[in-house]
Amino acid sequence: DTAAAGLQKLVELHCGCTSSFKVDQRKHASRTIVVSNPPWGLRLGDATEVEEPWTTLGQFLRRECGGSRAFLLCGNPRAAQFVRMKARRK
Repeated sequence: DTAAAGLQKLVELHCGCTSSFKVDQRKHASRTIVVSNPPWGLRLGDATEVEEPWTTLGQFLRRECGGSRAFLLCGNPRAAQFVRMKARRK
């Protein structure tokens, strides 16, 4: 809980689909850090269903989060390739 940690003014938590989510660029500019644990197979129930959510996540990061840093948690390297962005570290 961000309030219990005293971070409510620094951290915003959102849960939902990235296809329609908008980031207020005036408010967040280049200091935005995106952390996500998107579905990658086990949570979807079928490993073949990972392409659409991961492709949508990559589109969101390019469209709304240019200049930001993103940290994606993934247990399936095949899923991560659908983001179509180069990782600095794996």
